[in-house]
Amino acid sequence: MWWTLLVVFGFLVLVIIYLLFARLVIDLDSDVNIYKLSFGRLMSGRIVWEMDSIWIKLIILGWRKDINVLKPSKPRTKVPAKKPTKKVNRGKFTSPSFKKIFGVINSFRLKKCNISIDTGNMPLNGILYPLFYMLSNKINKKIGINFWGENLLIVRIENTLARMLWAYFKS
Repeated sequence: MWWTLLVVFGFLVLVIIYLLFARLVIDLDSDVNIYKLSFGRLMSGRIVWEMDSIWIKLIILGWRKDINVLKPSKPRTKVPAKKPTKKVNRGKFTSPSFKKIFGVINSFRLKKCNISIDTGNMPLNGILYPLFYMLSNKINKKIGINFWGENLLIVRIENTLARMLWAYFKS
């Protein structure tokens, strides 16, 4: 009897550890039109552009769902309104401070960054070129201005739930 309880408890601990340390990955690649968000092997979502529609493709634990964003949704039937009930005071909700939010944002790691922008305005490109060059040297990632009419964005951002929780409670 206690062996089964121990096995169930061990399994729950392993699931919690996996959820805490599974990588949350955001991939943006305008070169091959990949815009993807994934959480370990549990969940992934992509945005796909086609000629006349935009699709969100979700995969959650093997379950697949394709959602057409531009397709009008079916009208929902109206549910009769309930009679108002007495409101229960549940206390005040306090939003997290900017310090905590900034701490969580800083916990994200920029693994890959290749940004190349052309504004279409030569004088503005000339003004922005040194600024982007200094920014590129400061963060050691490839960020730049080009003069060829090419706009490119390749970014990979990673984080884990454990790192986000640590940053939230630490700040």
